[in-house]
Amino acid sequence: LELSQFAPLILPEHQHLDIVFENSRYIKIGTTKRGIGPAYEDLTGRRAVFVQDLFDRDTFYKKTKPLNVYYNKLIRASEGEEVTVDSYIDDYIEAGKLLRRFSKNTIYSLNRYYKEGKRILFEGAQGVLLDINFGTYPFVTSSNPTIGGLCTGTGLPHKAVGKIIGISKAYTTRVGGGPFPSELYEKEANFLREKGAEYGATTGRPRRVGWLDLVALKYAIMINGIDEIF
Repeated sequence: LELSQFAPLILPEHQHLDIVFENSRYIKIGTTKRGIGPAYEDLTGRRAVFVQDLFDRDTFYKKTKPLNVYYNKLIRASEGEEVTVDSYIDDYIEAGKLLRRFSKNTIYSLNRYYKEGKRILFEGAQGVLLDINFGTYPFVTSSNPTIGGLCTGTGLPHKAVGKIIGISKAYTTRVGGGPFPSELYEKEANFLREKGAEYGATTGRPRRVGWLDLVALKYAIMINGIDEIF
């Protein structure tokens, strides 16, 4: 097991701000309120805190304190619950002690495995229409769950990508807000939802369900260059 030392951390401030932002939206996106969006904002804003920062208390504090001051201003302005670094630093440093032996520069590990001819299987999460660039914006996630995210998320070159396998359900599902042309309601929806155990893995919220959307499926195949589909 290897954990990238460059994996960005989600902090308590991120989760609090995620809740504040979602509650203040006129049209709800349906975020999980787990802080993922604000954490990605820190990454693109060049102020993220990484797994490797857990291994030194002073480094962790120096990186989180300015973020804490900044985010508490936003939380306070929105009448949310403020957070202090002291309230969570001990837990994070303890987690760092457990994670340290697994933490590696996985960019080099993966490229070494690739050059050695080892078989590497990548499994993506979520779906094409939740992609930040190619999905149903703004009802999207903060990352690229499309084929491009494989290279940008691992550090492997594009030529390392071999067979691309697409996974599709026999019907369509969606968690949260956003367009859903083939959505079903009431009895039909409840039947599919119960048969397929369609509840959010993170939040437990009931997923919206509908007929298989072949237009969306063809779009997903096109964007990802799918070789096989299951």
